[in-house]
Amino acid sequence: MPNVAPESWAERAAERSPTVHRSKARSVVQVRTILDAAHRLIRERSDSFTTQELAKEAGVALQTFYRYFATKDELLLAVIGDMVATGAADQALAASGLPSPIDRLRSYIMSALNSLDGEDDSAAAARFIVSAHWRLQRLFPNEVADAMRPFADLLLTEINAAVEAGLLRPANPERAAWFINELVRSVYHHYAHAPEKPPTIREDLWQFCLSALGGVNPALVREDLVGGGDGQGPVEPAVELTEVGSRGDLVTLGRRRLEVPGGEDLEYALGLGLDGALLAALLAADVDEALDEVALPLGRGH
Repeated sequence: MPNVAPESWAERAAERSPTVHRSKARSVVQVRTILDAAHRLIRERSDSFTTQELAKEAGVALQTFYRYFATKDELLLAVIGDMVATGAADQALAASGLPSPIDRLRSYIMSALNSLDGEDDSAAAARFIVSAHWRLQRLFPNEVADAMRPFADLLLTEINAAVEAGLLRPANPERAAWFINELVRSVYHHYAHAPEKPPTIREDLWQFCLSALGGVNPALVREDLVGGGDGQGPVEPAVELTEVGSRGDLVTLGRRRLEVPGGEDLEYALGLGLDGALLAALLAADVDEALDEVALPLGRGH
């Protein structure tokens, strides 16, 4: 798992202190106290506070604050980095029990929007990050990119694992992780202050990212590509997905249900590594023949 320890931003600020006789441990504690005070004020009033108010909230002298942060903007940058690192660590822990890199990747992308709901502390943090991010980006472009990196590192870890398992086929995993990180943040920014958002926005975002990574959700294959048989009335769904990947191995193709031996065969057969047109062609073909063709890349064919 990537190193996303939230203490890193406290350590960075502590290392900037010119007071060489102080122990690093004591400096880290002081910076952690300042960051925690900033978190509390941000939950109450976003970034509408002065450095004097922050020092009072933290219970430190104003000169102590300036020992670690030259300006309030430097503090806000550290707070954003702290929030992102803590969030990434929490996401990694929450998804650690999921058996598939696809499952973990889905969890990371969809849960990134969870803080947009309600009026709790996480929603206040979301609005703060949105309001402060672009202004700080202009002032500290490299530092802001570094602050946002923990989430991209999470994505890259699972993208690489999925590529190794043959489940995804991005052209460049590292660039793909960067682009998805930027996309997730853009969606996050767009809806942070919106009065409402589409109820399916998390799933929509995930499906877009999955397709961009070379994966396909077979339940979303266009029905007209497969055909309804008689051309009359509504088209029967091409696929009824009962279970996906590591969560099971039952799938309905048309009206025929069969059991595919091995979760990895099912993941491949369901098109996590196939494009929509190829999957549609397979589903339109004879079921047994289609499964044989799909199994060929796994060494289970003729």
